[in-house]
Amino acid sequence: MSPEQARGEPVDKRTDIWAFGCVLYELLAGRRAFRGASVAETCAAVLERSPDWAALPAATPASIVRLLQRCLEKDARRRLRDIGDARLEIEEALAASASPASAGRLPAKPAAGRRASRRRLAWISAAVVVPALAALAAWQLQRAAPRPLNPLEGATYTRLTDFTGAEHHAAISRDGRFVAFLSERDGPWDAWVGQIGTGEFQNLTKGSIRELRNPAVRTLAFSPDGSLLTLWSRVVDPALGGLVDGGWAIPPLGGQLRPYLPGVAELDWSPDGTRIVYHPSTAGDPIFVTDSSEKTGRRIHVAREGAHCHFPV
Repeated sequence: MSPEQARGEPVDKRTDIWAFGCVLYELLAGRRAFRGASVAETCAAVLERSPDWAALPAATPASIVRLLQRCLEKDARRRLRDIGDARLEIEEALAASASPASAGRLPAKPAAGRRASRRRLAWISAAVVVPALAALAAWQLQRAAPRPLNPLEGATYTRLTDFTGAEHHAAISRDGRFVAFLSERDGPWDAWVGQIGTGEFQNLTKGSIRELRNPAVRTLAFSPDGSLLTLWSRVVDPALGGLVDGGWAIPPLGGQLRPYLPGVAELDWSPDGTRIVYHPSTAGDPIFVTDSSEKTGRRIHVAREGAHCHFPV
């Protein structure tokens, strides 16, 4: 990558000229122009250090050394302007080395021939050199990048349910003992819960909740200690203008459904259970964080109108 590319700045054809200079240097010197033990160190070399010009063969023509220096200028404004000029420099250096010293310089190509050569070289560079460099860079980055963490690598899978219909929005208690989900097994969407491994499940809501399923938000969650299962539900509240979202809670072993965080679309707890993050279903889905005992949050974010902040964690 050129210095401007490594800094995340806009790039143009001068970045390709830099890449050409890197390849030409390596062809001549037998080593990379910029080396490091890691991608970060290599980028640092690109940004801060110059190639080892002494590593070039002693027979390298001075014009080629100057060409390399212009291709590898860190300031793009001082870099070679057109890749066609590089071809002319190389052709002239080859011609000079192939001719007897008494023969003098070869006659220069006509201007039209130079322009045609430049156009041909530009197309060759675009069609061959640049894709090859891009592939090489991608390969190097892939080799250097840390392997992504996959927490399910090597995992085995066990089917928990075999209901008629569908089961949605599964949640597992933090101790790994219970699973909750929504199912239409008995007709309406209800919240079901069961102990993992037993194959037995209990219908907690039994058709008593008007609306439980909302694909756009997290509808089920266990409290950190597993004593409560929270549900998203849309309920009728004339004082608030009709149907409103709300958070409800019920013990996972059954009991009375009660309000938990009124007006809240979805929520989640911190790992230690001391704080709750939630958002109401108002414009911009403003996100609040609160102590679990206070339930009166401090707003930390609000999106623009029409945007959403679903599934906070």
